Amino acid sequence: MNISTTGLDFIKGFETLHLKVYGDPSGYPTVGWGHLLSYNVYDKNKDLSTASANRELKNAGFSYTSPITKSQANSILNKDLKKAVNAVNAKNDEVYNKLTQNQYDALVSLAFNAGTGVLHSDDMSALLNRSMTFSDYGAHMSDSELKTMAKMVTAAFQYTKSSGVQLRGLVNRRNKEMELFCTGMRYSYNKIIYKG
Repeated sequence: MNISTTGLDFIKGFETLHLKVYGDPSGYPTVGWGHLLSYNVYDKNKDLSTASANRELKNAGFSYTSPITKSQANSILNKDLKKAVNAVNAKNDEVYNKLTQNQYDALVSLAFNAGTGVLHSDDMSALLNRSMTFSDYGAHMSDSELKTMAKMVTAAFQYTKSSGVQLRGLVNRRNKEMELFCTGMRYSYNKIIYKG
């Protein structure tokens, strides 16, 4: 499988295009469609100086200078997405290719944003190893099973913190990813509440 146009637009809807290197909400240098350059810390939500930006780009292995072009940003996004797509394809293989396109796109968004390691969490494994997660079993669930499924989806998409601090943007994104994951299924999810 591959990410759909809808899935790509979904990700871009959360990743504002930045042609200049900036400190993300945790201060990490980021460029393009949310590409993390390093874990060095700068001012949060602020553009880096040209010298710092160029140093971060160079240290990350890019020949680009800041500001980058939209074409370069799209190239970086495609490379980053490939990692997430490959990781989700591996998980889809494990579940005998039962992911719907919506589930697939939601997992690519999650892996792109939170890292591919989230696909190997105990909570994600529990969700994807449960037959009721997939459409060919979903029609036969009791009310109790529907509640259990909602808890399992929410646990698998729990990544709402950066540097130990819950971020409103991550809460919103996880809720939308869960909504996408559950689209067309009988079960839903428990909305994550921002506790700022």
